[in-house]
Amino acid sequence: MRGVTVRARSETTRKIGQVAVVLAWLGLAGCATPGPTHLYTAGGAGEPLRDYNVATETTELAGELADVVGVGEWVVGLAYESNTDYVWLRVAPTNRLRVINRPARRIEGDYAFGEALDPTVRSRDVATRAANLRVFTVSDAGDRVVELTRRGVRLREFAVGEGTRPIGGLAYDQEADRLLVLWADGPAAVAVSDREGRVEREVVLGATVAATSLGWDANAGCWLVPLPQAGLVGEFDAAGKLVGQREVAAGLGGIDPGPRSLIRVF
Repeated sequence: MRGVTVRARSETTRKIGQVAVVLAWLGLAGCATPGPTHLYTAGGAGEPLRDYNVATETTELAGELADVVGVGEWVVGLAYESNTDYVWLRVAPTNRLRVINRPARRIEGDYAFGEALDPTVRSRDVATRAANLRVFTVSDAGDRVVELTRRGVRLREFAVGEGTRPIGGLAYDQEADRLLVLWADGPAAVAVSDREGRVEREVVLGATVAATSLGWDANAGCWLVPLPQAGLVGEFDAAGKLVGQREVAAGLGGIDPGPRSLIRVF
């Protein structure tokens, strides 16, 4: 009987170990483990998509992706999606949403958004919601938000706040599940909104900005906004105080930070 008992315990231990392994793999498959934060930027015609490692303050080796913006095109919006490790670009004047597979260094999708944009347009920013891979971008008129699927299919269009105001930048707070909107008129300010466009609060930024793009670094708890000086990005704390600045490439048309996934969900 003792031998039978020992074998039974051994078999039970083995099964428990197998279950633990399966649960561990399921846990890994259902989330993205964040790595170091990177800052992604894109800009003028012919300029590459750039990848900066925030921790080391350097451009990554092979951190420039060329040939994602065509001749005569320029970037007016950018979003990084950490679960897939994709970068979304809004490209003018062709007015297309272009999806870049960053690790594979290739264009994964290219979707028409609307009519060609006026050549003076420099801001129609993009944001992504990781939970359901929804994409948000600014309407062609520049005063409303359009929600799309990851395949570029339009779902709806809505205003943020009461009435309509020109929007200079979009970002998404994945932890708080809130859409972040940088206004392009009046004092520099960011509206924190739910997904129905109801504004919960506004954060006034303590410096003049170029309201063309917006990024939110959840790890550092700071906003990233282009400054009027070419090639400079201001870092503002959660209360809106300017706490630093970062030099990036001139011709800045879109920025977004993101903790690069060590384990990605596709």
